Amino acid sequence: MHIVIANVQLPADEALLHYGLRVVAATGASCSLLQVIARPEERASARDALQAQRQQAQALGLQPNLQLSLGGAAEQVVHFAHENAADLVVIAPSKPEAFFGQLLATPSERVLANAPCAVLLARGALRPPRRILLLHSGPQTLRTLPVFLQQAGGLLTAESEVTLLHVMSQMGASYQVSGWELAASAEQLIEQGSEEGQWLQAARVALLAQAPLNVVPKVRHGLVVDEILAEAHEGEYDLIVLGRHGSGSWQDFLIDNVAKAVTHQARVPVLVVPLPVGER
Repeated sequence: MHIVIANVQLPADEALLHYGLRVVAATGASCSLLQVIARPEERASARDALQAQRQQAQALGLQPNLQLSLGGAAEQVVHFAHENAADLVVIAPSKPEAFFGQLLATPSERVLANAPCAVLLARGALRPPRRILLLHSGPQTLRTLPVFLQQAGGLLTAESEVTLLHVMSQMGASYQVSGWELAASAEQLIEQGSEEGQWLQAARVALLAQAPLNVVPKVRHGLVVDEILAEAHEGEYDLIVLGRHGSGSWQDFLIDNVAKAVTHQARVPVLVVPLPVGER
């Protein structure tokens, strides 16, 4: 597993580095420290920042690769992830780049939408990811789950507690969904073998095949975004995991209301996992 900790500003984000290095240490992954600058005159400061980051990594027994890149923040991070076969990019939320930035995607949003691997948006309390909320959106999750296990499965340990959350929304339910399902618990859906129950059970089996985890399927009923954010807050999770669906452009990512709302409003780190190669 290869993790890239990407800093796209100066001075470097200390909270991002601290969190990212501990994820690397916990997973036993190899690590690259990427510093992106926008102007050539920032080279000296960026080199000093990278050396300071290397020292913090070495204090944890890590031997990171250092990389300094000049250019557009999102483009440099995505390019580096491609060229170095990264499994996971850790990045902090970034602010709009220009005067009209409120109308455009931020660099971190473009990385989330275009990176070839999973991207961990580091924000909030930045605790070790023990309590994990995995958003379950049915068959789409079953397509992204193998990618999560391959690219970021190192985050899962025997101490991990994973909640598989599926939100049953009456507004989004098809005509084939029976009335009782709109009020059923996860256990009832699984026991009755409903379509949603089969999806939850398949995901639980896939996760348990990875490690001896504590996996709990859960269903909430209501508006999807509201219920996800309520569960994230009430459950005191350390990490939210969601799949990146669609064609892969940042425009496509941003019109996905659920992904946009969760990445913008969640108070804890969010891990976005892409579709498998060939399905984007």
